[in-house]
Formats: sequence, C-alpha cells, structure tokens
Amino acid sequence: MNTMARPDNWRGSDLRTRSEVVNYLKQHGGAVVSSSGLAAGQMRDALGKGRALGQLLGEMEADGMIERDVRGRRTFSIRLLDDWSLGDDTTVDLTGTQPAVSQADGAPSIPGDVDLTALAEALLGVVLRKATATVDSGVLDRLRTALAEAKQDYSELRSRCELETQRADAAEEQVRILSHNIEQIKREIDKPRRGGGGVPIAERISASERRLLDNLMREVPKG
Repeated sequence: MNTMARPDNWRGSDLRTRSEVVNYLKQHGGAVVSSSGLAAGQMRDALGKGRALGQLLGEMEADGMIERDVRGRRTFSIRLLDDWSLGDDTTVDLTGTQPAVSQADGAPSIPGDVDLTALAEALLGVVLRKATATVDSGVLDRLRTALAEAKQDYSELRSRCELETQRADAAEEQVRILSHNIEQIKREIDKPRRGGGGVPIAERISASERRLLDNLMREVPKG
C-alpha cells in the first residue's frame, strides 16, 4: 500500500474527516460505484457530512489519495489509491487488481472477478428448484385433471362440429338436386306438346296450379 507521508501541519479535524473517508472506502472494498452517479451522495449521507465533503474529496483527489469519475454534477465512482496510513488496519488491494465494488444503488458488494452471467444462471436455477419444490402435489393433480377434461371437451366439440358440417353438406346437396329437378319440370311445362295441338302444358293448367308452381319456384333456394 502506498504510504506517502502526510503533512504535519494539517488541522486535526481535516485529518479526522479524511480518515472517515478512507475507512468508508476500505469498508466497501476500496471503491464505491454508482451507475446513476450518486456515489458522493451516498458517502455524504453515510458519513453525515454536508456539501463540504465535495470540496474535501476534490482535495484528496488532488493529493493522490483517491480517484473519481465525475461527469457534470454526478460522481459515478470513488476509488481509494493511497490511505496515508489513515483509518483502521483494514487491508485493501491497491495494486491494480479489480476490488470488490459497493453499489450505491442498494445492491450488495460483488467481487470484480465474478462471472455475472454464471452467477445469474445459478441463482435462476435455485429459484426454479425452490418454486417447483413448493408446489403442492394435489395442485398438480388438479391441473392435470382439468387439462384432461379440457382435451375431452375439445374432442367432443370437434366431433359435433364435424357432424353438423356433414349434415349441412348433405342438406345443401339435397337443395341442389331439388332445384335442378324443378328447373327441369319448368322447362318441360313450357315446352309445346305435340299431342296437345302445340300448346305448352303451362297454358293448359289452371290458374291455381300455376300459382302453386310459381310459389314452389320462389321458395326453392338457388344453389
């Protein structure tokens, strides 16, 4: 760890505040990172400091004790580089390896060398196993029964639909045949008969018979 000598003429209160910052960073693995840029605000709230903390962090950065990622008015990371032998004896690796990072957004600290994809897959597997284990076997049996009944109802409904379709097709065929036959009859009625002096049958039937024939023709659907 770097141990640059600190000035002897510094005020005690300033050194105490720097010690608090150093201890805070050490307690969080040497760095605080916030994806939303609230790293400084988190530290200010935790240490009970006001706006003066921002000026102190700037001075500590200028002295080489910390480095910050500041964009505009937001601080995305604060990392400890040199503790000046301040704070407690907590060991922090400042040799360049990736330290554990404390998320300012409330997430737990995660070592930098952890494979997050593998960790997520492992956690998902645990959740699924626990969810499956907590399902009541009786609930599964009821679900299976309901599924079987639904399949049976669907099969019966499909059979009825097929039967009704067949009936509709048969009725349509009957209508087609009947319409064809009536058309044939009409043509025969309108033809002149040789034995009747060339007069069509239609002219030799009574008015009531003609009306009956016309009604039949109107009532038969055209297919």
